[in-house]
Amino acid sequence: LYLLLERELERLKALKNAIFVPVPLHFLRQWKRGYNQSEWIAKALQKCCGGEILSLLKRKVNTPSQTSLTRSERKKNVENAFTLAKKTIDPKKTYVLVDDVFTTGATLNACAKVLHEEGAQNIRVFTLAHG
Repeated sequence: LYLLLERELERLKALKNAIFVPVPLHFLRQWKRGYNQSEWIAKALQKCCGGEILSLLKRKVNTPSQTSLTRSERKKNVENAFTLAKKTIDPKKTYVLVDDVFTTGATLNACAKVLHEEGAQNIRVFTLAHG
């Protein structure tokens, strides 16, 4: 993963010293899986770009997988599923939401909404793939 990101260093300069916010899994899903893929991606980004990783968000609802849902079902599925885990938003900083796949944007929009409502002004998104 690091080698893949290394090839994109020029594009990644815009993320230099940002705060990387992995999209959280519900604690039950993470316990079953044993890892959060968004955290792994955030660690690779931090290695390339500096900055820090903060788990600012918490998934308060154990939502079903989005894979078989329509666009409107996905949006409804993650609506109000996230909350702020730590009250550490600095409106002057750049926050980068990190997820593995961007399909409809429902999950990332739901996460960005929470960050924005808590004062984040500069929110970006990073995913490895578009589905």
